Amino acid sequence: MTKLGMKRTTPRKPMKKRLPKDYALDRMWSQIVRSSGRCVVCGETNKILHAHHWVGRRYKHTRWEISNGVPLCHQCHQELHDMPKFRKDIERKFLGADKMEQLELMARRGVGTKVDKEAIKSKLTELIKGE
Repeated sequence: MTKLGMKRTTPRKPMKKRLPKDYALDRMWSQIVRSSGRCVVCGETNKILHAHHWVGRRYKHTRWEISNGVPLCHQCHQELHDMPKFRKDIERKFLGADKMEQLELMARRGVGTKVDKEAIKSKLTELIKGE
């Protein structure tokens, strides 16, 4: 540690770049969700697609559930997050109230319990190979 105004005498060590623990699963899930190749709201195919979670990623039991995701272009994804009314309309149109309730219930039931990430990884791998 150096005092204010003093020069460093030892070189700085580069920081290690770490990927989040669940990065591989997130990438696989995103690849499957975006595989349709078009935004479900505007139908755009030429843009880069984002994979949107209906129920937030912090709930591990629904985080990698394929039905919890939808492909969106950047503009539609921004509008979905910025405008709650737009989100409700899209939710109703593509998901339905009963499916949303099922996802939320699954997410709440899983709070405090562990998920089997190996089983999830094998399931996602099979889905990727099946495409």
